[in-house]
Amino acid sequence: MKLAHVVVTIFCVRTRDMFRHVHGPVWSERDPLRRRYVNYRLKLLEAICLPSILAQSCRDFTWIILVDGDLDAVSRERLERVVRPGRADARIRLREYRPGDGRGMEKLGWLEPYLAERPDYVVTTACDSDDALPRRFVEVVRTHVDGLAARGALPLVQIMGMKKGFFWDMAFTREAPFGWVRDRTSPHVASCGFSLLSRCSCDISVMGMRHTRAEAYFGKGPGDRHLDFHRRRFRETLGPGVPAPDEGFFDVSSAGGALTTNHGANVDLSQRRPPASRFADDVVWNMSKSAPPGRRRVTEAETFHCFEIDWNKLRFYARDFGRWRVALRTIERKFHPSNSS
Repeated sequence: MKLAHVVVTIFCVRTRDMFRHVHGPVWSERDPLRRRYVNYRLKLLEAICLPSILAQSCRDFTWIILVDGDLDAVSRERLERVVRPGRADARIRLREYRPGDGRGMEKLGWLEPYLAERPDYVVTTACDSDDALPRRFVEVVRTHVDGLAARGALPLVQIMGMKKGFFWDMAFTREAPFGWVRDRTSPHVASCGFSLLSRCSCDISVMGMRHTRAEAYFGKGPGDRHLDFHRRRFRETLGPGVPAPDEGFFDVSSAGGALTTNHGANVDLSQRRPPASRFADDVVWNMSKSAPPGRRRVTEAETFHCFEIDWNKLRFYARDFGRWRVALRTIERKFHPSNSS
């Protein structure tokens, strides 16, 4: 059994209509190609996402960074420089995307140029450019798939992901130089590490699927247009009379969990507040000197021992995540959503 594993990261791409035809995820209408926004996301990629990918204990995978075809030349050159150390072993590939290219990206066909050999199965994994995979993520996925193969129990398709992990609130202060962290308590599978194992003949990837619906794709309960589309695809893939996989979902949390960041360009930061607070109070609460409820200070590797983070880069970029810059970005996002960065 030949297995290929592909991690896909979408970086500053105009994605609003990318998966409209499958009623899939919809991203913001804000322009992701604004220079300030691109620079900010590059710093997150360089300090958090990139080191976590390069530090994977199992290196048998390919990382595809999806970039907008109209990304300006200066930003494109900087992105190339940032990822260059990891391209020596041909694991990292940049793929250009232009509005209108989305049809068919929920399938496996567009990945064929990046697969060295024609595999029997492909694992596709989503990882945002501001999030991090634990070091053993690819290893745990590979061990699981090899175990299924050894038992002769490989399903045609299987959803994977992590239910456990961490929310990292990146509001840097003197009292908390690297911000705050709290255990991930969402009942949903994290977007970071959301994956799909599929036999190549099924021609289905994780792109276009919603991580919040991870355990509903094989269900029989009420659906919507998105679930109906994918359930029909899965039924057609499995064939008539073939039941859904007994192991429809595999939790990869044993690898260490998902690390999801909340930062000044992320609307989630303004949503982490006491239920009845006003917006003005919310900014103060997020910038609080004392530990906010349920959170603890980030103390470098002691906090994130399962992840590879470039702490030196974060020290260098600390001003970008300082509490007052975070506050300004939060206010911009609230009152001027079309201009925020």
